[in-house]
Amino acid sequence: MRHLHLLLLMVGVVFASTRSPADDQGPPQLTRDGSSFERAIIVNVPEPKRTDWEMSQAFQRHPELGFLPDSQRTELPHLGRLYHICELRAKTGKRAIIYFDLGEDELPRPNQAMQVTATRVYV
Repeated sequence: MRHLHLLLLMVGVVFASTRSPADDQGPPQLTRDGSSFERAIIVNVPEPKRTDWEMSQAFQRHPELGFLPDSQRTELPHLGRLYHICELRAKTGKRAIIYFDLGEDELPRPNQAMQVTATRVYV
């Protein structure tokens, strides 16, 4: 009976130490759906066509919404990166905010320690 316990222990250790190739893939890739700063859609389009490209991406994700007169598009630095934040609205009142990552913020800012979000400022 004692040998059976040792055998089961050894088999358990072997199974616990065996890894599959799926374990080596690292963390899952972040979905870039534009729903937050962290998930912002990366923009690789030059400036003359950037606005049209951003709007086409926004309308692909939210075809029921539009860029109405009270909608907003803002450029905002956040944690060393520059973002466009686009607010789309429907006539029904539904709205969506989409974040676009423009890359590193190359302009010097007076308060680099300030963390800005769409709703609050943390100093």
